[in-house]
Amino acid sequence: MVFDDTLVQFADINQQWSGILVGNGASRAVADSFAYTSLYDKACSDDIAHPLVQNEQNRATCHLSYLR
Repeated sequence: MVFDDTLVQFADINQQWSGILVGNGASRAVADSFAYTSLYDKACSDDIAHPLVQNEQNRATCHLSYLR
């Protein structure tokens, strides 16, 4: 997968999604309960009802390391 600054149309990537991960700014606009420093850390923590399971953490870590 190549990451660049191209913005695609949603219809071009429309598929069955099981969830969405948004940035901290978007979630904080919804509620103060989203005031945390790392969305990834929060998604992995047991503080939420459905934390990321191990294979999801592995995929996310792979994508995060690509961006560093």
